[in-house]
Parts: sequence; C-alpha cells; structure tokens
Amino acid sequence: MKKNKHFFQTIKVGNTSFINCFLLFIMLIIAFSLQCITILELPQNFSEPNAGTPENPFIISNLGNLRWLSETPEAWGNESMMFYYLQTADIDATETIDWNDGNGFRPIGRVSRFTQNYFFGEYNGNNFIIKDLFINSQYDDFFENSVGFFAGIVNSNIINLRLENIHIAAQFDVGGIAGLAYNSTILNSSVSGIIYADENTFAVGSLIGRADSSTIEFCSSVARIAGSNSESDFSVTGGLIGSMSESILRNSFFNGSIRRQAMNSGGLVGFVTFLSTIEYCYVATSEILPQGIILYEINENEYFPMRFGAISSSVINGSSVSNTFFDRQKTGIRNGIHLALQSKFFDKSIRGLITWRMKRASVFKRSGWDFENVWTINKNVNEGYPYLKP
Repeated sequence: MKKNKHFFQTIKVGNTSFINCFLLFIMLIIAFSLQCITILELPQNFSEPNAGTPENPFIISNLGNLRWLSETPEAWGNESMMFYYLQTADIDATETIDWNDGNGFRPIGRVSRFTQNYFFGEYNGNNFIIKDLFINSQYDDFFENSVGFFAGIVNSNIINLRLENIHIAAQFDVGGIAGLAYNSTILNSSVSGIIYADENTFAVGSLIGRADSSTIEFCSSVARIAGSNSESDFSVTGGLIGSMSESILRNSFFNGSIRRQAMNSGGLVGFVTFLSTIEYCYVATSEILPQGIILYEINENEYFPMRFGAISSSVINGSSVSNTFFDRQKTGIRNGIHLALQSKFFDKSIRGLITWRMKRASVFKRSGWDFENVWTINKNVNEGYPYLKP
C-alpha cells in the first residue's frame, strides 16, 4: 500500500510539473510573438519575368516588403537600370522603433562619406498610408549624410506617397520623403509627424532636405520640425524644403510648425537659389519666427546674421516667387522674403494676409489659383485653409 501511495504521489507531482512546463511554454510563445520583428519579404511578383518594370512594378503590400526594399541595395537601381514599385495596402510601421538596435528603419538608399548609393526608380504609394515609421540616425554612422524615407533619389519619380506620423531624428540633409532629391519629381505626396534635426544638420525640410534640379508639386505637410538650433554658417530650415536649386515648387502648402532655427529659415523653403521657382503655394506655420534678421553670436564680439522669412529667408540668383501667400497672424512675420538678389518677383505676388482672408477661396482665385482641378476649401478640413483635391 505504501508503494501504491508513493506511486500516485509521483504521478501527481509529475502532472503538476508537466502542466507548469506547458503553461510556461505557452507564455514564452506569446511573449515571443509580441516581440517578433518583421523580416525581409520579397514582393509577391518578384520572380515574374518582367517584375520591376512600368508594366509590372514590384508590389509593396506589407512591412516585410518595405524592409526588403530598404535593406537590399540591389533593389535601388542605378543610372542604367531603374526599378518601379507600387504600394497596394496601408502599412503599419510602428515596430520599426525596435529595428536595428533602436536606429529604426533604414532609409532607402545610402548617402554617406563612404557610400553614394542613391535610389533610381519610381515609387508609387498609390495613396495608401505608411504610418508610424521611425528613423533614428543621429548616432549611427551607417546612415550619415542624407536621411528620410529615401536617403537620396536621383532621376526618380515619387508619387502618391503618404507618410503619416513619421518620426525622424537625424543630421546633415534631412527630409520626410528624402534627404536629397536630384533631377527627380515628387508629386501628390504628404507628410505628418515629427522631424528632429540636431545642430549638425545642414538642410532640413518636412518633405525634402535638399532639392536640386527637381520638381515638387501637389504636396503638403502638417509635420513639426524641431531640434537644436544650428550654428553652421550655411544651415537652412524650411517648412517643406530645406534648400532648392534649379528646382520648382508649385501647388503645395505647409501648415505644420517650425521650432528649429538655422542661419536661413523659411516657412516654405529655407533657401532658394539658381533659377528656382515657387508659385501657387502658401504657408500657415503655427510657430512665431523672429522678424526679419537677428544677429547670432558665434564668438565673443563676433556675430553672423540669421535670416527669416515667412516664405523663404533668401531668394537669389534669378529665382522667382509668384502667387504665393502666408498667414501673417499665425506666423507672426510680416516679411515674406528677407533677402532677394537678382530675383524675379513683385511684392503683390507674395502676400501676407490675416487669418480669415487666408480661408476665403475668392482671395486665391483672384491670383489665378485653380479651384476647379487642384484646390478646394472647407471650414471643417485643414483648419479652414485651402487643401489639395484628392
């Protein structure tokens, strides 16, 4: 009888141990699944003969596809081979905050002092959203000189891209869509979220850090630009674009905020030069920037002028601004442009208006704005300011 009792006691203990182990195993599976990080996933049409062409663009339908694009240099194209991409679903990128040891999503392309590997191609976001994307390249030498969803784009087309609640912390050239755009076109795209630039940042804009020989049209941003003020003599901060050269900005607006000052700051573009054009745009930034010009002390008894304008700090070298507006109440600035040398514009084509007039379509129509095909206005949308038609 004693043996039988011991036998049953052993079974009881064994069952308890088994149950405990089983429960622990289940808990480990749940914990692992909660911490699971998305891995690279090839586009579903990757193996098709003509995949990546205009007729059959690579399909980006989930976060795994997006990670594959960002971490596969062979997918970025080159001067002789362009690839085409089509996004087919909304993508939740929240988990990117845990990627790459806390550095987040790796920008598509690499532009650093070691590498000049740009994106050559076309990305069509198809008006689907990429939300909560996280990029932190402040302390990672791997990213370095140009940072954004794309590090740098060359001979490329970015269309219908929607970046929602993006978080970027970076230095050098920084933009929500691209740190650098050269000979490229960005159409019908938008950005919201926060872009943080440290004191080493040269050019920051919520869309593009630096635009050269590029066209940006039908774009908007309600993002917040923040960070450390820059002491660099040539630093620029712009609501949409940091600096633009031989480029066009048209039919676009910025209704976000700027809380970072550079030597040259503007509500739309920080610095405009070399035959660039701005037209049919407006700014309604909620931050109050300094009026006109202040002196920044770089050494004892040595000062450098910091320029500010509701539209841009400087428009020079044959550049032009026309039919462009700013809310002088909301921005707190009365001058649209601080410095204008060898430029083509008239005072009447850059208008600072009080808030209620900025919310009347008739005011814009009188300046030739297209409210049939491009713009619309609704008191319940975009704080009552004009916005782009879908």
